Amino acid sequence: MASRILTFLSSSLILVGIAQIPANAQDLDEAEKLEAFRECVTYEDNDERLACYDAAARGFDFEAASKSLVEAKRISDEAEQLKIEAEARAIADAKRAIEEEKKRLNDFGKTTPDKNRLNVIKATVVRIRPGKVTGTYVMLDNSQVWQQTSGKNIYNLKVGMTVTIKRGLVGGFMMTIDKTRKVVRMKRII
Repeated sequence: MASRILTFLSSSLILVGIAQIPANAQDLDEAEKLEAFRECVTYEDNDERLACYDAAARGFDFEAASKSLVEAKRISDEAEQLKIEAEARAIADAKRAIEEEKKRLNDFGKTTPDKNRLNVIKATVVRIRPGKVTGTYVMLDNSQVWQQTSGKNIYNLKVGMTVTIKRGLVGGFMMTIDKTRKVVRMKRII
């Protein structure tokens, strides 16, 4: 019975000892070798400190350390290059999105069908000109020019007012003067 207990205890101690061994013993050796250099700093006597450094250097693999530094530098440079490329792609995507939005805004009111077309815009009136024969012409801050096609009078429309132009249900466009909520039918000229 006593021998069984001793066998059990000794095998338990072996298992505990194995469990405490680090997963990568080489990393531990390298860490210990670097620690040997750090300990040398604590020596006040020059000869002792020099002897300590000499002893630490004999056990240190400078070639492997140099290769590790070169590899780390390569990986760092590669990561920096990937970051630069990702930023360049993000800038290009943002520029593309801005150009697409400009095109959509520019195409608003044109009769060509487009699946990505806008259905509503909001703009500020920059100029108003009464038409000689037909409705009033309205120039917006986005450089679009619209002509009134309905017979309603838009005398209350003033420069600087904000308008909303929506695509009509059965074609055409409706302009709402945001301040007065008055709605008139419009068509795009430019």
